[in-house]
Amino acid sequence: MTHAWTIPLAIAGIAISAFIWYKKASHQRLVCPLGEDCNKVVNGAYSTVFGVPNEGLGIAYYAFILLAALLASAGTTSVAGIALSTLVLIASGAAAVFGIFLFGIQAFVIRSFCAYCIASSAISVAIFLIELL
Repeated sequence: MTHAWTIPLAIAGIAISAFIWYKKASHQRLVCPLGEDCNKVVNGAYSTVFGVPNEGLGIAYYAFILLAALLASAGTTSVAGIALSTLVLIASGAAAVFGIFLFGIQAFVIRSFCAYCIASSAISVAIFLIELL
């Protein structure tokens, strides 16, 4: 498990996801640096999975990745008999696929983009690629 880059990426992912969560919970509009309508994306039909907001899934995912990276940096190699690197590769692969899927939804279904969502997807893909090395 490559944790030198994974830790700051996971922290950035938590920050982005928590920012979206906060803005939605406090009923504040997201101002998109791309000039797009982030609110259309984060409040749309694809903003939840089985009733769980995507940003909540993001916080949980990035927290798992951060914890795994910290455990790896402390020398832990497995959890419950499963290699930590395998758990991270599976989780980051799933997150990368989900992020690419959501980017496609923004591009072809919603036809609007959210810079924060794109950044989170890019972070997920980056973590997966780092873990492949």
